[in-house]
Amino acid sequence: MHTDRVVRQRFFSGLIPAGCRRFLLLALLAVSLVMLGALMTGPLAIPIEGIYRALQHETDPLLQLVVNELRMPRLVLGLITGASLAVAGFLLQTLTRVSIASPAVMGLSDGAGLCVVLALFLGDRGWEGATSPWMLAAVAFAGAGLVLLILRGLFRLDPDLEKMVFSGLVIAAVCKASISLLMLISQSDIAAQAQLWLVGSLAQANRQLNHYLLGGFIVLCLLTLSAYRQIALFRISESLMMSLGESAIRQQRFLYALAAGFTAIAVAGAGQIGFVGLVVPHLVQRLCPRGVPAQLLGNLLCGAALVVLADIGARTLIAPYELPVGIITAFIGVPCFLVLYLKRGKQ
Repeated sequence: MHTDRVVRQRFFSGLIPAGCRRFLLLALLAVSLVMLGALMTGPLAIPIEGIYRALQHETDPLLQLVVNELRMPRLVLGLITGASLAVAGFLLQTLTRVSIASPAVMGLSDGAGLCVVLALFLGDRGWEGATSPWMLAAVAFAGAGLVLLILRGLFRLDPDLEKMVFSGLVIAAVCKASISLLMLISQSDIAAQAQLWLVGSLAQANRQLNHYLLGGFIVLCLLTLSAYRQIALFRISESLMMSLGESAIRQQRFLYALAAGFTAIAVAGAGQIGFVGLVVPHLVQRLCPRGVPAQLLGNLLCGAALVVLADIGARTLIAPYELPVGIITAFIGVPCFLVLYLKRGKQ
């Protein structure tokens, strides 16, 4: 019995190293505080007691409407979006071994955004169901997957992972130009809705959308956690992983598909919120350098906290007006991108 306990302790320590547990607890605390702040802050400030009563439906209808129908769906969408982008960036940086790899840099977000705007355009033309939540998520996944296929095709022509990552910037520019073209030839209401996807916003959050996205997010998280051993091998050495043969190639494709899936969930829900998938994995790597499951959990928590915190700033910085969340994350991410780029150049 004592031996079994020791084995379980060692297994748990391998998954969540002792040095990472404090970081994960602090990250969980940060997410809890940010969630509470998201429910309390806004044009109508609500104390903790008022939030509790609103959640229990024991207060006036106005507070119940603000908390349960406006702020809570927005909070849930922010958590899903931030966690998805952070894990997608973690997977892409692991697979490419390039420090600036992320859904935004590699064009996955723009490819998904192009397909979402195209679905909105078709919905305005009378295609029923083109703008349903599950359809938006499906077309976003198709767009991100198509960009990945193009990048992998370029990699076969020139097997240089850094060139593959930077080729994503060119593809992103093409996707942005295509989105602008669709906005020019569409009706004004579709153009305004598409603009939300260009800059990133949580204003369109609703319970139905969150249900679809949360279901897909949970499935992808379980699949990613189940492949933590393969992810660990890729982080150690790509050549070591690829020496395993055809199974390693299939696993690599599977992990790329997971990254595309996480990107699709984020884009379908909140649009093109950039730099989360770039900044968060590097932060987690510094604070939690060992244990892939611990790093995955760290990315989930830190990504969720960053987007919700950015949303709080978007709603309060120039109140009563609201900024897009993507602008706030860009102000955070652009300096980090430049630091990483300059550091890479020195190396």
